[in-house]
Amino acid sequence: MEALDQIVEIHFPLRPDEDTDWIEDVEELLFEAKGTVAPLMFDDGEELRGADGEPEYVLFISNNPLTELIAYGRTVLAHGGVPAGGYLSINDEEGELGGGERIG
Repeated sequence: MEALDQIVEIHFPLRPDEDTDWIEDVEELLFEAKGTVAPLMFDDGEELRGADGEPEYVLFISNNPLTELIAYGRTVLAHGGVPAGGYLSINDEEGELGGGERIG
């Protein structure tokens, strides 16, 4: 598998008592990053249950070397207003949503 075929999933915890306006902020941040030299690709987020059964919101980024995707994913997790407790995982187009290797 080539590095550009890999997908980094950005997982955010969803809490029923918290505002989710941060999702639009993060999607805007990702949209703005599409203009880079190697355009960052991202797909609409999806809600799912994490391995612990808790609800999560997952966004996907790809089309860059894996090290750059991981670094950018960490930047997104640290973005102001997003809920604490998020993590990244590595997957590919054939992988099951949320089933990638967790990296932090």
